[in-house]
Amino acid sequence: MDLILFNIFLFPFSFRYVIVYFTILHIRHRAGIVTDEMLSMPKAPYILVGLLEALGAATGMAAGGIMSHYYLMIFHFIVILPI
Repeated sequence: MDLILFNIFLFPFSFRYVIVYFTILHIRHRAGIVTDEMLSMPKAPYILVGLLEALGAATGMAAGGIMSHYYLMIFHFIVILPI
């Protein structure tokens, strides 16, 4: 199965996830569950981690469209096992 078309299919769902997340955050903020003090935390480390995770997911999906799934499993275990 060619996974390149699957990557195009997943993109709108990943963008909707961000919209749903911030909608829930806004509702919780208005309800007082999330306070202004919580939102005042430094955001730069979290943004950096989020960008790196998004980059990893994007490169993994791009590799999935080109490489065989056997190679992807091998590379995945190479990354996980040394930890």
